[in-house]
Amino acid sequence: MLNGIFLSVILMLVLGNVTYIYGNSETSNQTTSTFTDVPQSHWAAKTIQTLADLNITQGVKPGIFGLGQTITRSEFVTFLVRIEGWELNKVNTTAFTDININHWYASYIETARQHGVFGNQYPTVFRPTAPITREEMAVMI
Repeated sequence: MLNGIFLSVILMLVLGNVTYIYGNSETSNQTTSTFTDVPQSHWAAKTIQTLADLNITQGVKPGIFGLGQTITRSEFVTFLVRIEGWELNKVNTTAFTDININHWYASYIETARQHGVFGNQYPTVFRPTAPITREEMAVMI
């Protein structure tokens, strides 16, 4: 149940630039933010901070969440692995020809692959730095 709630929250944050669709909320979401690019009055600030507190997101770099930015395929897979609480598999090799085992996301992608997140959809190439589409997110979920 809890995983489903967090997955829904992540989907809300990553399915496009929701900031521009909904704007600021009239309700108070005042919180102390870990990220300097997330105003405390932003409608998603409290949720973003909760995701950071649970170590589901660490932002795009220290102190920066990346509010309004496009999410990559590797970033989305990382969210999924963290939400599910899967133990990261040590990566000695990878099934994908475009993943270097030394990249930060290699263990996350390989862990998700081993849990069947991709099915047979990506037999040899994953494109980890490409933006993820809504269709791809739906299939992975």
